[in-house]
Amino acid sequence: MKSNLSFSSRTLGLGASFILLLTAAQSQAARIDVYSGQELQQAIQAAVAGDEIVLQPGGYESEATSTLSGFSNAHYFGSANGTAQKPITLRSYSSTNRQILRGTTTSKKIGLYITGDYWIVKDIEITNSAKGIVLDNSNYSVIDNVVVHDIGEEAIHLRDNSSNNLVKNSRVYNTGLVSPGTGEAFYVGSHPGSSDGKGYVYGAACHNNVIGGNTIGPGIAAEHIDIKEGTRGTIFEYNVMNGIGITGQNSADSFVDIKGQYAVIRGNKAYRNGESNVKNAFETHSDADQNTFIGNQVDLDGSNDYLLFASEGVNHVANNNIRLDGRSDRIAGNWSAASIDNNIPANIPAPGVYVTNATTSSTASSVASSPKSSTASSIKSSVQSSIKSSAASSVATTGCSSYIDVAWDQRTELTLTSSSCVRFNRNLSGATVQFWDSDTNSSCDYRGTAASVNGSGSVLINSNYLAASSLSGTILKFSNAAGSSCNYIKVRAY
Repeated sequence: MKSNLSFSSRTLGLGASFILLLTAAQSQAARIDVYSGQELQQAIQAAVAGDEIVLQPGGYESEATSTLSGFSNAHYFGSANGTAQKPITLRSYSSTNRQILRGTTTSKKIGLYITGDYWIVKDIEITNSAKGIVLDNSNYSVIDNVVVHDIGEEAIHLRDNSSNNLVKNSRVYNTGLVSPGTGEAFYVGSHPGSSDGKGYVYGAACHNNVIGGNTIGPGIAAEHIDIKEGTRGTIFEYNVMNGIGITGQNSADSFVDIKGQYAVIRGNKAYRNGESNVKNAFETHSDADQNTFIGNQVDLDGSNDYLLFASEGVNHVANNNIRLDGRSDRIAGNWSAASIDNNIPANIPAPGVYVTNATTSSTASSVASSPKSSTASSIKSSVQSSIKSSAASSVATTGCSSYIDVAWDQRTELTLTSSSCVRFNRNLSGATVQFWDSDTNSSCDYRGTAASVNGSGSVLINSNYLAASSLSGTILKFSNAAGSSCNYIKVRAY
């Protein structure tokens, strides 16, 4: 068959390779390969809908000036709008070899600053700047498989009316190195009246953002997420949090602080890990109202603090929130200005599916919507369809209808089901995975196989202890041997 594809090119200068792919109908897709910080700065500024900017292995150190980056307070700055059909993509050439966008100091500048709609930022690492990634007035954008660390203030900020965005499968650690009180991992919205210092006040309407499947900490100096006044419909789900490093400065003494409304806090795991500055795991304050808490697991070292302490508003707390440290009597508490019930709203979006794996793309099965509004119906159909179809494909491919999350380098007792899979927050390639007979459930001994469903390798478990270093991927599917029905096992990966 004769091809209907033809090629054209645009010159960006600085040696960047830019190829424009045209169809017979003249619809276009563009790929720009860059090799240095200056080439990247120019490519981001010149981006148009449909562009794919690919970071080849190189050095991406940057000096932020308005001449080079297009915005003097950011090392890398993009303001163009993509579309649902033609998003603008910024990624490393290899998802397993993230290129590092490195600033010059943790006391100044934003690492990556996006003010356009429909951006996809993935497979990169950002470090050594005052703020990591900031989205201002950016909608329907995706941040996937990024690492943000060693940052002077907050790591990822969804600000100034940024809505319907998704941050997934990423890692954040070592924030607040210069300003511990503003060293949040994730920050949604803004403190009332916050401005750019030149009179412009940031918009508070940051609605329907999803933050899921991320590994947070250690070294997060403030809250792991701060959801501000004026925001609605934030979903924070299936994240794993390490409390070591929370400083208590600027009242930062919880993993999750909610001042917005209609947030959903779901399926998260939070470990105090001996950090005395952590008090209650989740807190509500200020204008908080109609927030929902489902299926969270919290270890506060047996303290008298609460999984949730509510200062404001109506709080819906499901019965499946648990304390991993045995304090079932300290799940939820509240001041008189707040109330707690277990009336979970029926129209909360279904959970997302997240897989932190550099070689497998990961998606959520839904985009956040406010339980009170019909915002979900306004989400662009192409984005929604892509997310839903990817999630369905993931279940069909892996055979996993649910996941048991296992923290890295921790011996973890598991109760398996026929359709559940075990998920680690790092790739098992090069790691050792240990399997033991269960200590807490000694009525039977698991015998069967553990096979990677998003990598390679399998292990035959036929004794009371086994160690393997041949696995890759992040998800293991367990299958009982013939005649064996035991579902109890203990595992550790390191």
